[in-house]
Amino acid sequence: MSFEQVRMGKDLIFTTLVEDSNGKRLEKFKVMKNDYLSTVRILIGKFGLNGKVIHVDKNKDKDKDLNWALN
Repeated sequence: MSFEQVRMGKDLIFTTLVEDSNGKRLEKFKVMKNDYLSTVRILIGKFGLNGKVIHVDKNKDKDKDLNWALN
C-alpha cells in the first residue's frame, strides 16, 4: 500500500492525531484527501478500534436510477 506524497496547495490535507486518555500523542498522520480512507483503516486495525469504513460514491447512485432505461 502506498500513499500519495503530501503536496501543499494541491488538494485537502488531513492531519489526524491519536492520543491516549492522558493526552500523550501516540501517532500523527498527515495525508492527502484521496488517501484518508486507507489511513482510517490502518488506525482501526493498529489500535483495535471498533469501526467500519464505508465509502459512498454519490455518482454511482445517480447512474443506477436510470439503468432500467438502458435495457
